Amino acid sequence: MNTGLTPLEPEECKSKTTSKMSKSLQQAYVIASEGHDLDFYKQVLADFQEESARLEAEAQTKKEEAEAKAAAKADKDAKAKDGESKDKKKKARKSKAADEDDIEMEDAEAPKSSKKRKKDADSDGEGPKV
Repeated sequence: MNTGLTPLEPEECKSKTTSKMSKSLQQAYVIASEGHDLDFYKQVLADFQEESARLEAEAQTKKEEAEAKAAAKADKDAKAKDGESKDKKKKARKSKAADEDDIEMEDAEAPKSSKKRKKDADSDGEGPKV
């Protein structure tokens, strides 16, 4: 026996404080306080299920359209890439011009070395390990 379920009267729904409840639960209490019969709640459930199915179908069609659009774009990019590969063979490289523009600065300092020197074995810092 489920002892967590208790009968709910419409008068209790009107007097119950809803300040700490979520908005959906508050709306449920408002509907419950109106005192509808069981057929009304069955219709509310059927409407909700129909709308959920409709929204899911719309989401599925949008997903399919996006996939089709992405596939068309991939085909278009592949065709464009084939045309570019032929053009790239004809173009000369410009890397030599970029090297000529590089100028050395005389006053720039060289970065300091971050390597540490190892201590000599005969240094005063540490004694022999025993």
